[in-house]
Amino acid sequence: MSRLNPNRVGLSLGISGAAISAICGILVLLFPNAMVNLANYIFHGLDVTKIASKVITLRNFVFGIIAVFVWAYLTGYIFVIAYNKLSQRA
Repeated sequence: MSRLNPNRVGLSLGISGAAISAICGILVLLFPNAMVNLANYIFHGLDVTKIASKVITLRNFVFGIIAVFVWAYLTGYIFVIAYNKLSQRA
C-alpha cells in the first residue's frame, strides 16, 4: 500500500476547509437570518441567536479562514502520520 504525503493531504484539507469557510462567511453576510436558522438546525435546535454576531468585520472573516486552514491542515497532517504508521503494521 502506498504511503500518503502528510504535507499534500494537510494542504488539500486546509484549502478545502478554507474555501468552505469563505463560502460560509459570504453566505452569512448575504443571508444572516437564514444562516442563523441553518445553524439552529445543524446544532439540533440549539438557539444560536443569542451568540450570533450582528457584525462581521473583514478582520474576523480573514482570521476565521486562516484558523480553519491551520486546523484542517494540522488535522490532515496528523491523520496521515497515523495512517502511514498503521499501514506499516498491516
